Formats: sequence, structure tokens, C-alpha cells
Amino acid sequence: MPTVLNNPSVDDVTSANLNSGAATGFAVAEKVSLSSPAVQRTTGNGPNQVDRPYAIDGTVTSGTPFTINLSSGTDRFGNVIGMVHLTRVHVVHQGGTGKIVVGAGTHPVMGSDQATLQPGGSFVSDNGGAGYPVTSGSVSGVSPVEALPVADTGGSGSFTLAYMGITTGSITYSATIATLIASINTALNAAFGTGNLVASGLSLSALIITGTAGTYQYNAFGGHFVSTITGTGFTINGSSTSGTSTTTTAGVAAISGEQDTLTVTADCGVVPFSLVAFGRSA
Repeated sequence: MPTVLNNPSVDDVTSANLNSGAATGFAVAEKVSLSSPAVQRTTGNGPNQVDRPYAIDGTVTSGTPFTINLSSGTDRFGNVIGMVHLTRVHVVHQGGTGKIVVGAGTHPVMGSDQATLQPGGSFVSDNGGAGYPVTSGSVSGVSPVEALPVADTGGSGSFTLAYMGITTGSITYSATIATLIASINTALNAAFGTGNLVASGLSLSALIITGTAGTYQYNAFGGHFVSTITGTGFTINGSSTSGTSTTTTAGVAAISGEQDTLTVTADCGVVPFSLVAFGRSA
């Protein structure tokens, strides 16, 4: 049976007060605070849940990296870790000398080197929603498709499309599908990069927007397009003010090869460290 994790939680706050002068006592000009409020991550394999934990207090020797396979490796109890998504990593340099690097090694889950830690330093990466895919082989991408049907009764005006926090420029409405698609694609290319999101369709009622399978953010994170309409006589997905697209095909991120390990290396001697990783079985 898998290792059981009780009451996983996350609570991070980083804050900075920026003063108007070098000396103390000046009025605060700006305050920047980044906060990940305490999250009680319940047991499960959905967004912001955990059912595949890994933790170790260990050492790493220069020239002999510490590497754990988050898919097929085993924990301290001998249980297979079995992560399909890695959602959080926290590493602390527990020694008094030397440096450690987090995230290097062969086919790493999070890409190449993520952080270099001095004595007492720490590294945190949190992606509780989507997570980093853990895979022992290639995965073919699946392009996401969002339906955005339009109904026209002699309409005119304009609208914008918002997706993942980015809003396009104004799009002039046309009841001619080819003209409308051209206008939408011009706006999508300007906002999201050429070809990353593409509108198509043979009729107003069959208008869709497709993401690029090889572009991670447009298929793994997902999301709907929200239209804000300034005009009359037409609707987008049934709304004359703020229509929202409907997912017809959920995207899957393309993965070119194996990415299933987490590695810690040291630059000299033997360096103690602590590592906690949260993940999901789906």
C-alpha cells in the first residue's frame, strides 16, 4: 500500500518594504508582499490535493549526486512513490559549508538546474494546480479546443476575448465567418503569439479556438475564453454581454521524453539537506 500522508499544508509569505532613501526611518514608498496562504491540501489526486508524498533528511557527497525517481523510486518505508504529477518541492541546505544545486541530473521533472543553495538556504517550487508531469516516456500532445458559437440577427460592434489573464485588443464583429475568423486570429496572434491559439470554423455557430499541442501553457493549464461585447444584434455562446467558451477537447501537454527524477548535487565534501515533495497519482 502507498505511504499515507496526514494533513499536508502550505504556508509561505515573502514581504518587502521599499523605502524612499538608503537610511532607515524614511517613509515607506512601496510595500511588496507575496503570499501563499495556508492551504490544507486534502488527500486525493485532483488539483491542490496530495496522495504521493516523499521526504528525506539526508546527505549528498560531491561527485555523487542524490537522485530520486519520483515514479518508480521507493520511499523510506519501501513503498513505490508513484507520482504522475509533482506539485511541490521544498529543499533546505542544512550544512555549514558548500553549495548544493537542486534540479540538475538526467531527465529531470522540472527541467535543468532550478536553484543553487548556500548554507542555510532553501528552495521552494509550488505548482499545486497543474503540477509538473512525471513520465518515463514520451507523451503525444493533444490540442485543446474551445467552442465559441456565435448567433447573428444583423449585429454590429466589437468584442474582446480574455484567456488566462490576457485580453485581446478590440475585434470588429462581422457576420461573414471568414472575415470574423481573420479578425479574431489577428487579435489572438497579437496577444498570445503567432499560431499559439487559432480560430477556425465553417459557420458562425461552429466557431472554435484551438491551442497548439506543443505549447505547454495552452494545453495543460486550460481555461475558457471570455468575450466582452460592445455591440448589438449578436451573441457569443448565448450571451450578448459576456459569453464564455465551452471545452470540447481537453488539452494534453506534449512531452518529448523521460522526465521523472529529482536530483541534488554538492560542490564539495558531504552536505546535509532536507527534501519534501508533494505529488499526485493522476
